[in-house]
Amino acid sequence: MRKLTISLLLLVLLGLGLPVLAQTDDMTYTFGDGTTILIPEGWTLDATASTSESAVLELNEEFLNVGVATPEIQAEMEAAGDVYGVMEAAFLPTDSSLTFDAGLVFTTEVNERELYTFYYYDGDSSGAIYATMLPNESVLVAVGAFEMVGAEAELAAFEMLSTATIDGDPVTMLEPDMGDPSESDGESAVESLVDSMNPSTDSEGDEGDEGDEGDELVLTLPAIGALDSYTFTDGTVLQYPAGWSAEEDPNYRDFVALDTGEIFVYCDLFRVDDRDQLMLPTAVDVMEYSFFPLTEGFEFDRTAVEEGQLGDLTIYYWRYIDGGVTGTIMGAELPNESVLVLDGFRAMPESELESLVFAMLADAAGLEGYLE
Repeated sequence: MRKLTISLLLLVLLGLGLPVLAQTDDMTYTFGDGTTILIPEGWTLDATASTSESAVLELNEEFLNVGVATPEIQAEMEAAGDVYGVMEAAFLPTDSSLTFDAGLVFTTEVNERELYTFYYYDGDSSGAIYATMLPNESVLVAVGAFEMVGAEAELAAFEMLSTATIDGDPVTMLEPDMGDPSESDGESAVESLVDSMNPSTDSEGDEGDEGDEGDELVLTLPAIGALDSYTFTDGTVLQYPAGWSAEEDPNYRDFVALDTGEIFVYCDLFRVDDRDQLMLPTAVDVMEYSFFPLTEGFEFDRTAVEEGQLGDLTIYYWRYIDGGVTGTIMGAELPNESVLVLDGFRAMPESELESLVFAMLADAAGLEGYLE
């Protein structure tokens, strides 16, 4: 597995390395500027790859590179006091067409410290950049590379960034600050990140149910090219890019799984007679029935469902993180009153691939121009 290099390794090449050697014990790692991080349980330090400016940690073929950008280093990077600027400097994909987008950075609060996360796909692997501003105005950055956005790496990054201390202060592991536990049901840091992806709804009323029209969805589509198609038993035609593989499930009618090589799109159509038999009056009801989680106990959250428009079509969608893997499930009622549900598993929020899944749903509903 390729190990990503974060901005502090670049800084060594620029001659900005710190003179004090980093030191480690069984539980902590101290950088040359005195910043100390906890090494999460189970993770091992790659001593040969770690320096006074960066630490490389590994667990089950997941990697985290961690480093500190002091105010002086930030100034050299032309990112003084700018967490996003440091994150952009840490973004070094092998695919030169990929760019850092500050608009796709998620924020969450752990231990009263603001944490920033940016997800991306790079070739065959996923990646994420995590960052926080420390009390001494240094920016602590962790870059992860893994086959998919893993919960182990996510929680390890949150733990290190939220508990880092400065100048030898004792490191104390604190519980994530997620509010009153009786109200949050023990919400984890990863679940808090999901909350930041899905705006809260009013606690009163019919949460997640159909109501007023949502905002017009803004799509960023990749080049699509030739198309293949799949026809459901009600005559609905789902078009998708040629080259994607399609696999039917012999145990389910009107269900097909598409594999793009980067994400999976699970396509599930419910005809009017299905909806009547299963008593699923709304598109959100159908989405909840269709959703099949990766992680045992992870449930569809209809209170986090958002509503958007593509032309005259109303689309309901929920962005989730299931077992550390991002996804977007969406559904819409078609002109023939069937409901088509598309679950983009591993799709990054607001990515081109997520936009493409939205466009496929609109096209299946009869809207023209979205897959051209």
